[in-house]
Amino acid sequence: MSELLTNSSLHAHGCQEFVLTADEATLRIEVFDGTTTLPARSPTPQRGVPGGRGLYIAERLADSWGAHRCGTGKSV
Repeated sequence: MSELLTNSSLHAHGCQEFVLTADEATLRIEVFDGTTTLPARSPTPQRGVPGGRGLYIAERLADSWGAHRCGTGKSV
């Protein structure tokens, strides 16, 4: 959750909407921001250099993740 919010702040003019939905088996976290540029995971984050790991962390912690354009922004 914090990685998605941080990424929206650093790369997409901040979070416009934050949505949590849950049932007995699934927790879905969505961050909506104001840019339609879809995120791309850095192919090889460099050791000792800050940044470039947020989507990698999300990918490792989630069963799945994705992004899609909606309106004037996107959801991750």
